[in-house]
Amino acid sequence: MTLKMVSLVVTLSALGCGSGSDGKDGIDGAAGADGAAGAAGTDGIDGADGADGADGADGASSSFIATTESTYASGYGCDEGYAITSAGIDDGEGEDGVAGDGTLQAGEVDSTTVTCLAPDVDGDGVFNTRDNCPEDENSDQADVDCDGVGTVCQEEPEGEPDVDDAESGSMYLMTHGGYGGTSSLYHLNDVDGTPEFVADLDHAFTNMKYNPADGALYGMERGRADDGLARLVLIDPVCGRSVPVTASITQDGSSNGGPYASFGFLSDGSPVAWSEDGDIFVSIDTDTATATELGSSISSSEHGMCIIGDDVYWFDSGGETYLIDPSTGYMDDGVFADLGDNMKGADCNQETGVVYATSRWDTNRLQITSSLFEDGMFMIDSYVDLPEPGTSRYHAVAVVP
Repeated sequence: MTLKMVSLVVTLSALGCGSGSDGKDGIDGAAGADGAAGAAGTDGIDGADGADGADGADGASSSFIATTESTYASGYGCDEGYAITSAGIDDGEGEDGVAGDGTLQAGEVDSTTVTCLAPDVDGDGVFNTRDNCPEDENSDQADVDCDGVGTVCQEEPEGEPDVDDAESGSMYLMTHGGYGGTSSLYHLNDVDGTPEFVADLDHAFTNMKYNPADGALYGMERGRADDGLARLVLIDPVCGRSVPVTASITQDGSSNGGPYASFGFLSDGSPVAWSEDGDIFVSIDTDTATATELGSSISSSEHGMCIIGDDVYWFDSGGETYLIDPSTGYMDDGVFADLGDNMKGADCNQETGVVYATSRWDTNRLQITSSLFEDGMFMIDSYVDLPEPGTSRYHAVAVVP
């Protein structure tokens, strides 16, 4: 009995007869354990490089440039010339700038510097502001066409000088000038002895002399208004120019210097003079513009000097003639001769020994002596009366041997 009832229940359920109510949800099961970490993936392959970009357009060419321009005139506090250096980038700046043209226009200049030039850039003994060719050595200042530009600076000088070159045996005369004035230069005509006007010079001179070492004519400046000191000045008898070749001469380191009323050149071209500052013989260093006193002082005025070789003959105001040792400044054996007349502005013909001089008393008279080389008494041999020069009196003589 019991067994049949169980079997029935099972059969009915299996056949799905009738629907029973849903059963309650079951309780959640416990969380499962974490799974193991996965293996790391492999790196991806790098992508290819991108193509290069196109080249940019070329920029304007520019570079640093510095240029220097020299001016041979006083300015910017420089007595004998100055140089202006301009520096900048050649980049086309400014209204007139042109980039890359190798020059600096005004708008491209970033800085300027001014420097004073050395007094004698080319080292020829002539200061820049008076040098007719300041960048090329030409101590003789030759100017074949008298245009103010030295021959050495010109490839093809044009024209001819107005005055003949100084020839052997030529003689020149110079007027006094005085302080603040100027001297005039004359050439003594070889035929009739008439003075021919050459030029009014830029300075007043006490005397002039031929230098046997360089064949040039020089004058001794009387003294300038600004400092009263003398300078040695090159005289160009062709073009009538006068060019200072020393600074103002100081004597033994003092502020004094001259006037040197008589002077001359030894055989090596060294100048010597008689200074009226102390009445004494001096040697002159042209490089330093200094005069060194030698020997002993002798009272003098209105004197002259001529030099043959290294024999220095000095003529005092009373006509006394002395032979001076140029190394010591002392006079050998006292009076060499007494001419009885003043031999101011004297010079010698170095070949004949004849002395030519102006006179202190007869202002337009040229005195001519016997030869210094002859035996017997040295004396005034003759006189030549000269026509009036016009504005002044003849003061100095120079003989070109």
